[in-house]
Amino acid sequence: FFGQEDSLADALTGDLPLLSAGFVLLAVYVILFLGDFHSVRSHRLLALKALATAGLALGTCFGVSSLLGMFFGPVHQILPLLIIGIGIDDCFHISRAADNVYLNEANKDKSVATKVAIALSSSGASITVTSFTNVAVFLLSAISRLPALRFFALWAAMAS
Repeated sequence: FFGQEDSLADALTGDLPLLSAGFVLLAVYVILFLGDFHSVRSHRLLALKALATAGLALGTCFGVSSLLGMFFGPVHQILPLLIIGIGIDDCFHISRAADNVYLNEANKDKSVATKVAIALSSSGASITVTSFTNVAVFLLSAISRLPALRFFALWAAMAS
């Protein structure tokens, strides 16, 4: 029994450098590629806020799941990268829609609120569909007989 605990602890701590590298690469990718390579039109601050928002969703998921006493296993290590990736995808959709609205000459005289409304109306449907699809897929995966997969799917559905 002690050998299993030692091997589990080694597996958990052995992947921490790779997990940290994954977070750094994901953050660098989002900061570099969200928007244009332009000093004004780049969305670096938006990228940082999107990463923070995904982190807050993940923190809420961890808190609520722990409060409910849900199992946390070794497979849950990948959950932060998965959830941040899903959250950042929505930010890319909104950013691209906003760029399209602001670059369209027909919208030049419209107010900022109207431009934001146009951008969100064009990206909102796809974000809603993908969000519902993600939650549905994770909840369907929660009917698995494998406890580790079931709890992973429940955690991921809660974070999505």
